[in-house]
Amino acid sequence: MMKNSQFFQSLALWSAFLIGSHLPLLAQNPIIILDHGNAPHIVEIEEWKDFTLLGPSFSLINYKEGLLWVSYEGAGLGGRYLMNEKGRFSLKFAKNQGNINNNIDLQPLGGEKSVYGPAALSFDQSKLFFTANQQRGWQGRSRLGIYILDESTQKTSPLPFIQARYNYMHPTWDEVENRLIFASDLGSEGQQMDLYFTVKHSTGWSEPVKLSGINSGTANDVFPHITREGLFFSSDRPGGPGGLDIYFSARNQESFDPPKLLAAPFNSSSDDFSIYINAEGSGGHLTSNRTGSKTGDKIFKFGCGLSCFHEGNVSKTLDVSVICADLKVPLRGVEVIKIPEPTFFKLIRSGNLGFDPVQNILNLDVKTILETVSSQTKCLTSREGRCLLESRTNEKNFMVFLMAEGRQPIMRNIQFGDGFDHISEELEMEADCKLITVALVCPEDDSIKDAVVILEDLASSDRDTILNINGVYQKCIALGRQFIITVEASGRKEVQKIVQATNVIPKNLELWLEKEEVEIVREGTLLELENIYYEYNSYLISPGAAVELDELAAIMTKDSTMVIELRAHTDSRGSELYNLQLSQKRAQSAKDHLVYVGIDADRIRTVGLGESQIRNHCRPGVPCSEEEHAFNRRTEVAILQAGEGVRAIRENGLLRFIIY
Repeated sequence: MMKNSQFFQSLALWSAFLIGSHLPLLAQNPIIILDHGNAPHIVEIEEWKDFTLLGPSFSLINYKEGLLWVSYEGAGLGGRYLMNEKGRFSLKFAKNQGNINNNIDLQPLGGEKSVYGPAALSFDQSKLFFTANQQRGWQGRSRLGIYILDESTQKTSPLPFIQARYNYMHPTWDEVENRLIFASDLGSEGQQMDLYFTVKHSTGWSEPVKLSGINSGTANDVFPHITREGLFFSSDRPGGPGGLDIYFSARNQESFDPPKLLAAPFNSSSDDFSIYINAEGSGGHLTSNRTGSKTGDKIFKFGCGLSCFHEGNVSKTLDVSVICADLKVPLRGVEVIKIPEPTFFKLIRSGNLGFDPVQNILNLDVKTILETVSSQTKCLTSREGRCLLESRTNEKNFMVFLMAEGRQPIMRNIQFGDGFDHISEELEMEADCKLITVALVCPEDDSIKDAVVILEDLASSDRDTILNINGVYQKCIALGRQFIITVEASGRKEVQKIVQATNVIPKNLELWLEKEEVEIVREGTLLELENIYYEYNSYLISPGAAVELDELAAIMTKDSTMVIELRAHTDSRGSELYNLQLSQKRAQSAKDHLVYVGIDADRIRTVGLGESQIRNHCRPGVPCSEEEHAFNRRTEVAILQAGEGVRAIRENGLLRFIIY
């Protein structure tokens, strides 16, 4: 699929960070080739006939330059993939991988009554973890346990937390996290098998913990195998082609990604399990009783080429059609260049390329630099405006560049699917553009924080963000069109300006951002309602003169925790007692208005302060103008209680409230 250009707006910021930092590019999760797109074309798998001749076998691993596996006679795996009590299971060891007929029974616990199952080596090969029946029984039956063979002393010991009532089996050593992963019905005796882990500390082993993100909760998850790239395991969860199917979960920091079902030929309509990847990651083997396996479980070996953790070298084709955006006709002679995305970011990281947010393209020498990239493919559009880019590659993600004289260059990110894929896209190339620079200016010479500059095409209503690169807002806008620039910034009034994109428009635009009066509303905040008007010697609120009371009512409706006190003041004309009574009536009048529009009266307190808090020189007996007396007639709101995030803003002379 082709992503739109807004992706590259954010890419500019990330690229700027990437260039200035010393951090390496983040590694992507491994994409294993054993998926539906690549496995049928890449992987070679065949029955390992040497093991077939020896009889039913499973869970093969490399051990001491030889091979170690489980062999059985009679009944094979039973319910929940436990080793059937009616069968005889043993560990077989062949010192020479080329001659497995020459093998011996490995009996770390000794005795003929022991039942042995899948095993695993620690990374340093000093410990062998193996499955065997527990020495202690539970209700007349012996469950399975995991034991440790110390290769230096040849002494064995069970994992310390093993309980006789539960099964513990199928160990695999995780060298990355220094832990042992295994299957168990721990906590659900007789129920499904889940995957657990225990961490090795200097003082011993931790208590088992269920693996997060892996277990399905209802199905049996068994036969885990861990590599540096991720975790393989088998499960009978719904959705697979067979009874027991193989899954892979890539590592994701300390956990794993959701499991991914492997494709044929790794999974079949039968049971497929106990996959093992060799140390080089180039192949391995698995166990299956798929069609044709009349002798029970068989071991199959497979190869992935160079690696099982990279996609196969398959064909990816891009069919591009380019048209002129204004005339809607095909464009001939457009150069189309495609390079792998990792190569693109490597060029940015090295400083050889710089991202230009003005044109959503790389620096002006991009064509010369890209032509030095050996992994690039390119073509020129035909008379019909088309060109085809085809390559056999391991990559899925690419950067595509379109360049033509008199046209704005285009950069796009394209993502192919798994396996063989073909994408057809039609792109429009705009005419050349006019570069404008937007400068944001504060009257107070303060810094502007969190400014967002939006460019909107008035004809199409398309909106685009002009990025701030090193304090400069620049954009190349298409000629012959009209745009509106909108600036929003924290604590500032919104500013808009209309520009016509012509060759004579100013290159530099200055936009002045005025401050908004913003106050945090909380306990103790005191706000003045400047637009409640009382006539002299009156406590009645004039019709239409309670705009700010209505705004107060609205915020008290949204913030149900807010409790206020209304404080009314008069001027100094009249007696002190009269003014006190008048102010009390004015405060009550304001409260009545709030109650009338739906606010609970219990959330509103009132107090009349008369002429006790004159704000200017107009004391009793002092001659003053009407405007000077009006300055003292006011109603204030004291916040006694309020919720989080309430703000008061004085905008264009009116008080309004918002909640963040």
